[in-house]
Amino acid sequence: MKQLLYILCVLLLILSLFSIPVFGAVSENEIKNIVESHKFSNEFFEIYGPYTYLGHPYMLIEYFPIGEGDMATGALIVDFETGKIINDVETSKKIITAHAVVSIISPQHMNSLKNDSEYYANRQNMMNEDVKVVENSSELMKSKPEFAEIIKANIKVRDMYLDLKENRDEALILLREIDAGNKSYENAKKYLELEEKHISKMEESVILRGELRAQTVIYYDLGTTIGYNANRYSWEKARDEYLAGIDRMTNAVKEEIKIEEEFLSDLEDYINSLTKAAEMRLKEEARLKEEADIPGFGILIAVCAILAAGIITKRRKV
Repeated sequence: MKQLLYILCVLLLILSLFSIPVFGAVSENEIKNIVESHKFSNEFFEIYGPYTYLGHPYMLIEYFPIGEGDMATGALIVDFETGKIINDVETSKKIITAHAVVSIISPQHMNSLKNDSEYYANRQNMMNEDVKVVENSSELMKSKPEFAEIIKANIKVRDMYLDLKENRDEALILLREIDAGNKSYENAKKYLELEEKHISKMEESVILRGELRAQTVIYYDLGTTIGYNANRYSWEKARDEYLAGIDRMTNAVKEEIKIEEEFLSDLEDYINSLTKAAEMRLKEEARLKEEADIPGFGILIAVCAILAAGIITKRRKV
């Protein structure tokens, strides 16, 4: 008898394991029905997603006015497993952030990151050659106290290019992962952090090039002082060309910083405006629901309308 009870308990345990509910995604038709029920008159909608936050899937819905431009008049975030509307603004903003990053992915953007990486690799190789040239200076040059700072400035710029290349490589790998289907808020956040880091690195590069420029002047002045080059004209010409090259690159980087800052600013504006649209839509729906839930609200409006009409009639008779 005891053995029979033991077997029954084991069987019940196994059955209970198989009966654990598994949440499935809401069907596309169900999502459309939910979205349609929240649409105001003279609006159409677009459905995007799923995007994930902490492994949970959500859909983003944007509402647009019919024939009145492409600016969203509302947005909603729908839980893709339960079909419920998300009322939490912070969660909504995270999903909108994921959507914003996904929306910028294109072959052109991918190629731009790849080209940046290749450019930085080439510049690093060129700077490595410059470091070798400086390192192979005469023993007299290398014996000067100024020489240590000269070589250090060149090495810093060379290593800076490696940092910039690694940043672009990491951004490209991340966008490929997102494009392949891992459209999570966490990945979107990482990408935005990489873009901010890239700007910070470029700003740092402007400072390092300034140091390199100053040390280059010292290097060539030092060479002239000790008679390092018999042909002073060619020595000074080489110095002027090198300094002009540093200036051109510094100005180009400053322009690139402006472009990237504008890009991130526009992306942030889009995220904030769509988050605001989602917040306003939730408030409007809450207001409408509150009005609908007030007992006798419709009758009250009708009574007020009748009384108003009666007052107007009496005034006309007078």
